[in-house]
Amino acid sequence: MEGLELLGSTGAGALIGGVLTWISSARKESHERQLALIDKAREVAKDADDSADRAAARDNTTTPTVGTRVRQLIIMALVFSFCVAPFIFAFFRDIPVAVEREEICGGWFWGAIPEYTRSAIEYVRGFYIPSEFKAAFMAIVGFYFGRSAAK
Repeated sequence: MEGLELLGSTGAGALIGGVLTWISSARKESHERQLALIDKAREVAKDADDSADRAAARDNTTTPTVGTRVRQLIIMALVFSFCVAPFIFAFFRDIPVAVEREEICGGWFWGAIPEYTRSAIEYVRGFYIPSEFKAAFMAIVGFYFGRSAAK
């Protein structure tokens, strides 16, 4: 008990109270900032959903338009290149395919000779799926199956 009286009489209690008040206000401010970020994310998601709904309403015709057919053709080509072509081209191992890759050269003597990149062409045998196709396929899968699975 005497320790608490001594703590209060020396002004350390006021100092500790001020520190605790500051910590409490910092936590409250952080919490308000997080709530604001959550509200902003909800607004962005709502805007994206509204935009998707408006796009679906524009494209919701009884006869397919040219844009719909082109998108379907792109999807069929990507599905063919990922699902069918590897099995077909596995039997034809002598098909030469030119693949471009970036090669990093230089950078010797601790940076006295700077690094540079150059394109190198290599020939591979068989079927090759470039990384751009993989990215496009993942975007299409996410768009078609991800949105419909959420509803």
